[in-house]
Amino acid sequence: MKKLFLLLLVLLCPLLMSPVAHACSAAGPNAHIGTVIAVDNSAGTLTLLDQETGRPITLRASMRLLSMVPMTIQVHVAVTRNGNTLPVLTSLTYI
Repeated sequence: MKKLFLLLLVLLCPLLMSPVAHACSAAGPNAHIGTVIAVDNSAGTLTLLDQETGRPITLRASMRLLSMVPMTIQVHVAVTRNGNTLPVLTSLTYI
């Protein structure tokens, strides 16, 4: 019985976790899905906890966008990347 439970657990875990694990990959190459954990108006940045990796991602954003984003809300963001600088937030949608 223990072996059967372990087998079911091993087989079902990836299946149950797959929608969360592929959320950012499914969002597109220059997009992320996550929860806003910090807004720094003075630095012009927004930090979100990436749903796919579980790591924080800091993005540069306009003051207009920063002023509209509440904390702890789930968002879908599109970004542009310019070399080694912080990615620039180009669009933000509440989920």
